[in-house]
Amino acid sequence: MNIGMAREADAIGAIIFAVFCFAIGVTLGAKVLVNPGCKELVDALAMLGGWASAIGTFAAAWVALRISLKQNKIATLDKKREIFIAFFELKMHMKQKSQFAEQAMVSRFHSHSINAKIYLPADLAKDIDRYYQACFWIAEANRVNGGIAKDSNSQIGKHREVEKALAPSIEDAFLKLLQETQP
Repeated sequence: MNIGMAREADAIGAIIFAVFCFAIGVTLGAKVLVNPGCKELVDALAMLGGWASAIGTFAAAWVALRISLKQNKIATLDKKREIFIAFFELKMHMKQKSQFAEQAMVSRFHSHSINAKIYLPADLAKDIDRYYQACFWIAEANRVNGGIAKDSNSQIGKHREVEKALAPSIEDAFLKLLQETQP
């Protein structure tokens, strides 16, 4: 639900509330006018108090619901932003270090790659996982062999190709997703 739709829903709720109050007022006003010495006025006022209490409770629940939905949206956006920042840091590390990537730096992204499966669309989460796996194996080759593999094209080369191919598409998809989900 975007902001315009939320404002429409709030406006519709206010209109329904006003119509409801008007209907109760007309009903009670007619009751008092028909019987000017209205000994039932106390009953009418008690009924009005009951309705006012019910309406107040409904309004409070409505406001609480609106606030909680907005807070959930903000929290989800914050998680997506955290994953993006971690991805960007890993991407910059891979750009700077290339085949000499450090295992400690790459491993920091592991929990974010798992969280991506929860907070991001499935196709983007899958690409992020493939990107992380490629970076992990590049860093692992560096840790084991000092970045120099016996057969560079087979061991590190294919992972570097995956890393280089996925990085721009993941960044573009992320930016598009973050712009679409602004609260």
